[in-house]
Amino acid sequence: MKYILWASGMLFCMALQAQKKTIDFAEYASWETFSERRLSSNGEWVSFGVSANDWSNPALYLRHLKTGKEQRFPNAKQGRFTTDSRIWSFQQGDTLAFIELQSGQLNLLPGMKELSFADSNSSVYSYYSAKRDTFFVKSLAGQVLRTIIKPLAARGKASGKAFVYLADNKLQYDDLATGESVIVAENITALQQFTWNTETGGFACVVERNKQPDIVWYDTGKKSTLLFSSLLKDSTWKMNLSSKLQFCGGRFFFTMNHADSVPAQPVADMAKVEIWSTADERIYPAQKKDLQRDLLAQCQFVFYPESRQVVQLSKDPSEDLKLPAVKTATHALLVASLGYRHLLQWDPVARHDFYVVDLASGNRTLVAKNIGGEASLSPAGKYVTWFDRDRQQYHSWNIATSVNTVIGKGITDPLAEKEAFLPQPAESFGIAAWKKEDAALLFNTAYDVWEADPAGKMPATCLTDGYGRKNNIRLSFYAPLNTEAAYQTGDTLLFIAENTNKTESGFFAVMPGTPRKWEKKIYGNYAFAFPGMDIASDRSLVLSFGNTSFYGFFHTRDMLHFDTLYVLNKQMQQKHNWYTSEVVEWQWQGKAQRGVLYKPENFNPQVKYPMITFIYEDYGNINTYVNPNWSASFIDFAHYTSNGYLVFVPRVRYTTGKPGESALQTMLSAIDHLAKNKWLDTARLGLQGHSWGGYEAAYIATRTNRFKAIAAGATVSDMISAYGSLRTNLGESRQWIYEKNQSRIGASLWENQAAYISNSPLFAADRIRTPLLLMHNEKDGIVPFAQSIEFYSALKRLNKKAWLLNYPEENHVLSNPKNKKDFTMRLYGFFEHYLKGRPAPQWMNGMPAKWEGRVKGWL
Repeated sequence: MKYILWASGMLFCMALQAQKKTIDFAEYASWETFSERRLSSNGEWVSFGVSANDWSNPALYLRHLKTGKEQRFPNAKQGRFTTDSRIWSFQQGDTLAFIELQSGQLNLLPGMKELSFADSNSSVYSYYSAKRDTFFVKSLAGQVLRTIIKPLAARGKASGKAFVYLADNKLQYDDLATGESVIVAENITALQQFTWNTETGGFACVVERNKQPDIVWYDTGKKSTLLFSSLLKDSTWKMNLSSKLQFCGGRFFFTMNHADSVPAQPVADMAKVEIWSTADERIYPAQKKDLQRDLLAQCQFVFYPESRQVVQLSKDPSEDLKLPAVKTATHALLVASLGYRHLLQWDPVARHDFYVVDLASGNRTLVAKNIGGEASLSPAGKYVTWFDRDRQQYHSWNIATSVNTVIGKGITDPLAEKEAFLPQPAESFGIAAWKKEDAALLFNTAYDVWEADPAGKMPATCLTDGYGRKNNIRLSFYAPLNTEAAYQTGDTLLFIAENTNKTESGFFAVMPGTPRKWEKKIYGNYAFAFPGMDIASDRSLVLSFGNTSFYGFFHTRDMLHFDTLYVLNKQMQQKHNWYTSEVVEWQWQGKAQRGVLYKPENFNPQVKYPMITFIYEDYGNINTYVNPNWSASFIDFAHYTSNGYLVFVPRVRYTTGKPGESALQTMLSAIDHLAKNKWLDTARLGLQGHSWGGYEAAYIATRTNRFKAIAAGATVSDMISAYGSLRTNLGESRQWIYEKNQSRIGASLWENQAAYISNSPLFAADRIRTPLLLMHNEKDGIVPFAQSIEFYSALKRLNKKAWLLNYPEENHVLSNPKNKKDFTMRLYGFFEHYLKGRPAPQWMNGMPAKWEGRVKGWL
């Protein structure tokens, strides 16, 4: 790869040059990021957006891949190719624009909105003029095909030969080829869901007719209109404006909801009271969060046009019906959670009953009951498959024979992720793909890719011949780069690969068959962006990847040779002291431990450096490119290393019931190991974490004085009160987090009260000797703001040195750019003071309420 070789050489040359500048906050807007990336479906064109980190100064690039000709459009965004690759459209300021790619003709539509091209024929397009309140339908030749004045709604047909729109309370269908116009339905005041019938012609849509929701089906062949309200004989059901529509195999699937007797709107003179009952399946706040969804909760039906029969397929709105991918399939999969949802209060593993439903009669057959895990329907509709997390095994149900079989026998790699150290049954790595006609399926595992027989008669075979296990590499199927619904012998499937140390990653091509084949593609010291990839019909690809030295956008036809489309921040990196990363390994209590150490590019082993540890659970790919930017919740590795810090990120191995102690011992053993190097200044150690990492940082503060300064964001300080509180973003209880998930207590409060107390920083706050910077926001809907209030109150009562930053309008992490900048400056000033001896900024000496919004106090 030309660019990678160039980058490596440049780094060597730059090391010989004069000392570079450190990264400065004042230059943050000069660092670039990608805003969007697109590849035309025919693989001939690519477009991508580049902007400043704060999303200012956006620009779009359009490149022809064969000739390399490139155009740049300043102040532009939302680049899109039509499905036939003939048109590229974008928005530039208040102007809509599109380019006819073959001729290069640029068309501008100042002040227009809602530019849309027909899906499979871009010679027809439409747009709306708000100034004239007019909808236009035109051809690329410039012919005005339709002018719709004061339209209520409009839709373009997939073929580009017809148009459906709503005007003068009439739903109209216009044949753009013949000029024929048909009034499909009258007294229509709204047009909502819409789908074309690509099988026999026509369309269906949800409308508001005579102030009531209705479904309209228009058949262009018969030139007939069917109003579904005329089919309803059961008054317990009604349509709504969000009804889902789908044509499949001569059948029409749609949804309806119960005709609820409860008034649609609250009664004015009625008391407003919440009634919480322990008999409720979902707690009251969760019901309120889902209120609109529940009011529109729908069941699935199917309509057979020949017999005009309507068949009900699901009985309760909570049931999830999964329709088959093939049009000839006769059964669907139904997943029912009714009777199990109350368990989610303390157990995050959702439980279900699985059924197969006969699409002709609506009759259902029980497949499996009380399964912790999800189920799926095979592409050809022959099998239902699921992973039973309780028993840690895959099952298949043969729909034709009603036989339940344990599948995957012979697989020697772990089927589920057990390295997360969670007190719950491990989740599987998943089914990778199916072979055509459901002849076989592929499993992701901890290492290799295995092909199994869904009937369970043949033992599984390893497609990659154990290469993953032998080399500590995990291969995972990546669906967006595998365009077919099912594979066949001779196909090439692309799998993402990453070694267990997260130092190398890339792609492997797997070719199922006899003999089976696999091939290593690009693989090395890279990190790949997801999304940031796209594949064309000719199987050429664009990918975004890089490492600590570069990050760019590339084009390839074989995943081995790459053309560089754009590399971010080349000039900025050449000017500034950058960073490097390396894996650190050590032993603690006979177990291997790992972490990542980030160093300044100009690292000198003769110099003593301060070090800040960022703690959460694990580190990511060590090659991930860190773009200097304002922080939403944690330190910017590139900025800190450029300014003379080391940054360390450990992987924590947890013991159930002792999450705080697990983090503490990981940290202490890591520091002991790193302290063997003379370049680490153990008198200048900092620690920072947010959310779960904020909890760990707070806990560590109560157990050791080895850190000079600690910053903890959105921390849980009291596990007892946190256990009984809510995640208000979703209205759900937090109990499951402690019993079965991240907080890893592994028991209820009444089963192990001592663990809740011993793991809570609040109850050991009197031991703290380290200055603490807390950040927590009033509207945090994940970790209650009250947790940091409890901790702050204890620290103030105990006369500890601490500060609490509260951004009142923010949620769990910061989103407002002004607040991100403010937090970044205060966090940096805090560590600069304690780890480098810089004078304390003004805000650390006190910021009274009367200064809020008036004085920054950063310096």
